[in-house]
Amino acid sequence: MSHSRVSPSSAAQWIHCAGMVDMIKDIPDTPSESALEGDTAHWVASQLITKPDLNIIGMTAPTGHIVDKDMFDYIAPYAADVRKAAGASRVYVEETVQIPGIHAEAYGTPDCWYFDGPKDTLYIWDLKYGWGLVDVYENWQMLMYAVGIVGGAIGAGRGFTIRLRLVQPRPWHEDGPIREWVLSSVNLLPYAERLKAAAYEALGGNATLCSGPHCRYCLTRPTCPADRQASMSAIDVAGIPVGHDVLNFEYELDILARAKDIVNQRYDALEEYVKELIKGGTIVPGLCIKSVPGRGSSWTKPVEEIVTLGNIFNIDVTKPLAVLTPTQAIKAGIPKEMIEGYSQYKPSGLKLVKDDQRKVKELLS
Repeated sequence: MSHSRVSPSSAAQWIHCAGMVDMIKDIPDTPSESALEGDTAHWVASQLITKPDLNIIGMTAPTGHIVDKDMFDYIAPYAADVRKAAGASRVYVEETVQIPGIHAEAYGTPDCWYFDGPKDTLYIWDLKYGWGLVDVYENWQMLMYAVGIVGGAIGAGRGFTIRLRLVQPRPWHEDGPIREWVLSSVNLLPYAERLKAAAYEALGGNATLCSGPHCRYCLTRPTCPADRQASMSAIDVAGIPVGHDVLNFEYELDILARAKDIVNQRYDALEEYVKELIKGGTIVPGLCIKSVPGRGSSWTKPVEEIVTLGNIFNIDVTKPLAVLTPTQAIKAGIPKEMIEGYSQYKPSGLKLVKDDQRKVKELLS
């Protein structure tokens, strides 16, 4: 099945920039290697959730990728979390959900969901296998799934709890690989109205382009006039003098941070776009591409040959005894509770962040 033009997977973009839906319609959907890896991870998850006893390591996924132990170790806790919540009850895995409450053309495929009737609780899981951190709080993709499930399988008009669980097994996060945001079905309504308004604007034929942080992964970025204008304006705005006063520090840092992000992201997107043009045979005056060597070389011979080479020059090239990291030890099978008594997270430094009053909003939701 093809993607909906107002799909949940791109909702984080078109909720802020309805015009991107029309711009992106003619761009071919060519899967990257990382996308295929993500598809493989989702297939592994679906198999482990529905067939928990399946020996999946070494199997070939529909993508052609072979499932290795690392992927299994990353995905297994997600499947275990689903089984813990649902028990032997039916869960819905990779099943398409129509979302007419947003738009007649809106539909999507949640990774997994389960409704606990006796406890009036809806669980929705979404797996992200990439390394870029994603926030579960006000996650538009998951909120859109919730709107579709509530309006269809469960039925609106009753109060219940919604538990959105974002699964990111690879990048480190202080809240762990499975992060949850809880809201009520009543509090879902304002989000549904925002999604509906954006979807109708996007498909109405006169949508507005709007730049911002949501542009980061947009495929239209290299040719988007709104992003081009924003990046140039950011350079000018960053140069405006601000009074040297403690009350102005937050304001100035905010301006500079936004300008830095806009310009850097615009540069990265345009650079990749131009490189692809040149690789495809297009001549871009004043620019060319060349191979850049890495920072360090790697061995191309077996370990035994490298050790022999070192012995010839009386140099020990072997490494001293080392142990697994705490995270690796947990994956190897040592209980996490035991590891915590032998390890600690070392602070990496202090980071100045913007206070968005999120905790207050969560308490009120």
